[in-house]
Amino acid sequence: MNNDIKEWILPFDSEDYDIYGALKGLKIIDWKQQTRQKNTNVGDIVYIYKKATATEEGAIIFKGAVLKTGKMDNFIDDSKFRLDGKTELHPPYMEIAMFRQYDIIDKLTYSKLKEAGLVSNLMGAETVKGSLLNYLHECDEEQKSIDRFDGYIPDTCLVNFPMEVREVWMRADNEQKALDEEQLLIEGSGYIDNCIDVFLDNLSIYKKKDKELEKLRLQFVKDYNIKTIMNMKLEEYVVGLQRKDTFCYRLETELKELGDMHGSTATKFGVYYGKKGANSEIKYRFTNKFGKNLEEAFDKVKEEIVLLYIAGEKSDYNAIINSKFGDLVRGKILSVFFPEKYIAIFSEEHLDHFMNCLSIPANPNYDIIDKQNAIVEWKLSNKKLAPLSNSLFGAFLYSSFGRPLEAETDIKKVQKERDKAYPRKYVTKVDISKEDWKDLLRDPSVFKKKDIELLKRFYCSDNHATTCYDLSLQDGVNPTSYITPIVALAQRVSDAMNLEPILDDEGKRVWWRIIFWGKYREDARFEWKLQPKLADAMSEIYPYLDIGEANDLEDQALIEELRHASLRDSKEGFEYNGKKKMKGTPVYTSGQKIYPRDRQVAINALSHAGYLCEIDRNHPSFIRKNSDKNYTEPHHLVPIAFSEEFSVSLDVEENIVSLCSNCHNEIHYGRDAVTLIEKLYYERQELLKKVGINITLERLLEMYNVI
Repeated sequence: MNNDIKEWILPFDSEDYDIYGALKGLKIIDWKQQTRQKNTNVGDIVYIYKKATATEEGAIIFKGAVLKTGKMDNFIDDSKFRLDGKTELHPPYMEIAMFRQYDIIDKLTYSKLKEAGLVSNLMGAETVKGSLLNYLHECDEEQKSIDRFDGYIPDTCLVNFPMEVREVWMRADNEQKALDEEQLLIEGSGYIDNCIDVFLDNLSIYKKKDKELEKLRLQFVKDYNIKTIMNMKLEEYVVGLQRKDTFCYRLETELKELGDMHGSTATKFGVYYGKKGANSEIKYRFTNKFGKNLEEAFDKVKEEIVLLYIAGEKSDYNAIINSKFGDLVRGKILSVFFPEKYIAIFSEEHLDHFMNCLSIPANPNYDIIDKQNAIVEWKLSNKKLAPLSNSLFGAFLYSSFGRPLEAETDIKKVQKERDKAYPRKYVTKVDISKEDWKDLLRDPSVFKKKDIELLKRFYCSDNHATTCYDLSLQDGVNPTSYITPIVALAQRVSDAMNLEPILDDEGKRVWWRIIFWGKYREDARFEWKLQPKLADAMSEIYPYLDIGEANDLEDQALIEELRHASLRDSKEGFEYNGKKKMKGTPVYTSGQKIYPRDRQVAINALSHAGYLCEIDRNHPSFIRKNSDKNYTEPHHLVPIAFSEEFSVSLDVEENIVSLCSNCHNEIHYGRDAVTLIEKLYYERQELLKKVGINITLERLLEMYNVI
């Protein structure tokens, strides 16, 4: 368990609140977050303690976890379950859901808790520590059954919880692990239907909020028609003047709940008022892609807003994509002026998350606009959701599926620790956000094709760092040949972002520090490392870069292990179960992420094939040295290295084929690999769909780099 997770006892008065009815009717409930619970975190465990009555001793009756903390708005209407006549509590609230109803209450009474180490009288929330914590965990072990409230709370609610909590529950419910993993998957139509019903049951609450936001949006649209935009003065446009009536302030902050575009610097607006990096002078500033001086840049900014408005109205996607504004500003303007056409979700990470949740097939050629369109088209195809506005549909997505789970938290932490350990002497933090870098990478006037190909090589190196010497050995050129293009690129970035000069200890301007950090390696060669935010931007734009050699090595390690195995765990005639499986947590290896391979799953797949080659069962092979089984090798048809494109595990028997050594090598290295892949694809297509792996033949061939 994560050491940051705390455990709490939360008392309630059964004469004031019908908790059984609330859990049956609402599934998830709001709970008053007391002052002493300021340090409550998402994922904390809670034990619900029913206070004593005249006829019954107080006892713990439920166990659950915290979904959200610090909520100021109470969207969960539980007034009919409040027996004290109160309609609502005073904020803040925390959102909680229960996953266990105890059937050993006699061991969880107040007197038993006191014997186990409880020191308070449980009049308010208490943290659980020491011997009492151990006692409660022992009671969990003794709990004979996992009462899911007769289906009141679906297991799929677990998907809203952090990974640490899932792990806690899966350990506690080990005997139901397979069922939990299947029900955790959110692609299942049953779960989506349930989410829709829950959302529509509470639609009046969301409509009330939506009505308030729509009023703000309509006023903004009324205030900014094409004529007023073109006639805007500089001080009426920019952020940074401490005014709350400017175009940019209202778009970003006043309309924040219609799509959050914070997290990127003010440079996204093209013109702004304030500081720039280490330069503390406060003044009007601009980015060079809009013009060579302030006046020219501002005129171009206004023109671009109008052009985007016209393109949005006409649904001219080519013009939209060619806008000089980045994803955030472009997306926000479109969704504010034309909310019926463009959904207010601008983060590619979030769009990918929702496409996975809705089982919308991934297409590597999709840009953000394509992904927004795909999600809106899905809405229109659903009879229950089609009548909703895009704003309410967005509320449905976030309330049902939440934000993307941080499945890669450990990887990110490791990378941050490696970044933190980098020597400060050659570390320059430039004033360019991840979103800014993404915009620059997509701008061919800044990042030319050769620049991107070169930086990809840095990205794929350990810790996103390498030396010019190492590159030169691969290319057969002089190490200094990389300096000129890097300096030219840095100059273009500096011009586009209007950066202040970076000077070395001697006061000389250095360009490479815009793109890289640096250090001397143990071999005395100087290493360049990509700026972390640039690396993050590249990861999002070019997700395939994270595949790398580490996954190939992991595949080879599995084959090598099975090559010498006795296969005693082989299940004769193993049959597929057709069940979806939750992805494992990726592991960070040599700066790259890999997903785990289960040895037993591979053995099961080989057994299902009878240890024969699935290209041709008559292909010659031999008997294994340490087993009586025929020698074949497991091969993931949809390569497990592409796990990021799927919300289910690719390490399932249905995705593993049994191949003779020759066919396995031909698939990877042969001229006729396409023929083999096509044969296996059409044989496995329906089996893959059953386990949630939806993929086209074209995409599969792209993964093998054969088209």
